[in-house]
Amino acid sequence: MKKTLFFLSAIIVIALSACQPKNPAENKQDDDKPVVESPVKFEYPEITTTSIKVTITLNDSKKDFRYMIGAEGELEPFTAMFGSLEGVIDAWGADGEGQETVTFNDLKPNTKYIMYVLLNDKIYPDTTNTLSLGGTGEAVISVDVTEIGDTFCTTTCIPNSEVALYKYFIINADTANKYGDTYVAEMLKEDPYDFYEKHVWQWLSLDPETGYILVAIGKNLNDEWGVLSKKSFTTLPKAEK
Repeated sequence: MKKTLFFLSAIIVIALSACQPKNPAENKQDDDKPVVESPVKFEYPEITTTSIKVTITLNDSKKDFRYMIGAEGELEPFTAMFGSLEGVIDAWGADGEGQETVTFNDLKPNTKYIMYVLLNDKIYPDTTNTLSLGGTGEAVISVDVTEIGDTFCTTTCIPNSEVALYKYFIINADTANKYGDTYVAEMLKEDPYDFYEKHVWQWLSLDPETGYILVAIGKNLNDEWGVLSKKSFTTLPKAEK
């Protein structure tokens, strides 16, 4: 019985000891370690819906570095080609020294982008977002065709303020009439090219004396597609040489 009481007492003492608060000096955290300042500083003096202006500054103004920008997840698929993300930036990035200010254009609105700096074989990333474009109303694209020749024409597409993105192309009139607007609209939505602002383009290699339709469709911030915009035209007879 005495042995049993001894062991119970020992267990209680051990348990109580484990519950006692430790000496703060014995529980020192890594918070007391000095904060290591990053050798790279990022500043963004101007951000729009389709562009990012960035100033990259190194602590050591004599150091060379490589830099580039990519949408989140955009560069990772190429790591197999170059061996690593560092390899991608080294291959495709631009050269910088000390401080560089550069504007990246033709970006996608409302998209997270990562600014990469490769310095001494180490990546220093920084994240920012382009501004949102469009509204929640009906997305409408104004379309026009000018400078029509025998094998060429110029198209102009202008989105209204509700458009977050839009797509457009020209299609043979007979084909469009055969399949109807619903089919054309659904096919257009699957087109891989997105546009966000006014776009003017000259089309070449068209067939003379042929009917075409310029078609465009856009969607708003809620991913709601608007109506299909159309502009019919016919190319001129083949020019005499």
